[in-house]
Amino acid sequence: MVKTFIFCLCFLSISVSASDLIREKAEKAIDIKYTYDCDNLVDSIRSDSRMRMSDGISLEQINDRVTEYISKKKVDCLGYAKFSDSTTVRLRYGGKIDENNEWIFYYKKY
Repeated sequence: MVKTFIFCLCFLSISVSASDLIREKAEKAIDIKYTYDCDNLVDSIRSDSRMRMSDGISLEQINDRVTEYISKKKVDCLGYAKFSDSTTVRLRYGGKIDENNEWIFYYKKY
């Protein structure tokens, strides 16, 4: 009975690992192109920041970018924003397509 239980546990862990490996390989093999992702969104966020700066401080770069969610109509990201005054803050940023079929961007301290 104990040997059967141990065998079942080992078999289950191998099955789960194999499923994870298959999923990971499939995600890498499928190369979906999006209009915006967390990397190419940075230039739009930077431009918007410079246009809106009221105190002379603008967002210069976003490092350590992580994609929280991405689809053809929306992208949500996290990263560390470096500002022109050398401060660095955790940033949530992204964009979505609005009812006029235009991309609207957002960014805020996280």
